[in-house]
Amino acid sequence: MKIKSWLAVPAVLILGAGLTLAIPAMSAVGQSSPPAVAVQIKVNSVALLGGGLAVKLPVRYICPTGDNAQGGSAQLSEAVHKAILTATAQFPVTCNGTFQHIDLVLYVQGQSFKPGTALAAASIYVCNYSVYPYSCSTTSAAHSLVLT
Repeated sequence: MKIKSWLAVPAVLILGAGLTLAIPAMSAVGQSSPPAVAVQIKVNSVALLGGGLAVKLPVRYICPTGDNAQGGSAQLSEAVHKAILTATAQFPVTCNGTFQHIDLVLYVQGQSFKPGTALAAASIYVCNYSVYPYSCSTTSAAHSLVLT
């Protein structure tokens, strides 16, 4: 079957006009989408407090407005001599669609942290009950840092 060339030009123009109208609308969908759930530890070093019995760890997180925040936790671990020292903290989570910043003080039991390299980790647990099936997820981040 042979297509008439005089039909091809209007078809291409109609297709082009349709794409011109649709493409900007598609990008607007991404702009209005709620933020994803994320947690971050964005420091390269933290100072030892109380002779190494504690550290202050800054944590940032974000979750969409309307999500049900179940809470968060952070952990710092360091190898000292032949032992692994660990300090943990729990924190409340508020989902409002913007990054939240919290400074956590983590206390170690027994021995004290020493200047050196440690591993920090943080996680938040968030549920979305606005659509069925409901979904809950844990989002985590880990970062190597220097204790000074």
